[in-house]
Amino acid sequence: MRVATYNVQSGGFENYKDYESKHPPRLGAIQQAVHHIDADVIGLTDTFRWSSLYTSADLRAIFNYGHAVAVPISDITMGMSGRNIGLTVLSRREFTHKSRVNLGERNGLRTDVELNDGQILRLFTAYLNHASEHTRVEQSLALMSHTVKPELATVIADLNSVSRGDKKSSLLRKVLSLAPDAKIKGDLAELNELLKGDAHQLFVEAGFIDANNERLPSWPTPAKRILGGLALPPILRVDHILHSPDIKSSDCDVPKGEPYQSASDHFPVVAQLTV
Repeated sequence: MRVATYNVQSGGFENYKDYESKHPPRLGAIQQAVHHIDADVIGLTDTFRWSSLYTSADLRAIFNYGHAVAVPISDITMGMSGRNIGLTVLSRREFTHKSRVNLGERNGLRTDVELNDGQILRLFTAYLNHASEHTRVEQSLALMSHTVKPELATVIADLNSVSRGDKKSSLLRKVLSLAPDAKIKGDLAELNELLKGDAHQLFVEAGFIDANNERLPSWPTPAKRILGGLALPPILRVDHILHSPDIKSSDCDVPKGEPYQSASDHFPVVAQLTV
């Protein structure tokens, strides 16, 4: 089964303040990206306003998938935007179960599907806190409490946390360690937090397998401009497919180029899972 995770950057809207547009300006690019990803199940994170704009039937029609569900993360600490940022799962297989998962200050989304041999795969889609690794660790622990051994489980998520073993992450961590704490503010402070890698490490220590064993980075696309307009190639792995040991993963890829870089500041992560 081909699965994917894809952060679609504020649901295709320009920012979290856009409550005037009836549809996301980048929806067409997201449609094309999802079509090219061609996954059996895809978890879309950061789908701002989708759960209030679109019904499941709308999403099935927009993306040409047989099954769809969208929920808000309902983050109690982020005000209006936190109530409207969402998670969306599109599937070619019927959901045998779907429910929100309490991660503390926000929701995750559980969607179970039946595999060809009749086994049930429990999929968790999540978009963890953007600013605090401590909060992400708490959210990861809450998510893992819903995975019950020996059930088959897969996490398709933007953890906002990197693998400690990624070379580029290690290099950035060393560079930031040379800067005085007083100088690490704003975006740099958030970068410093996600470089800790504690949340990702929790899944590794719990026995989850990282499908992206080639450590292909997913963020940013050229659409993300930093330091006054500089466009960077992807340097960090914040989007992950993690699965229980009884599942085998292969052909993991981070497809790049168009239409992905027009659709979002993240590239998708795609993997083939077998049991």
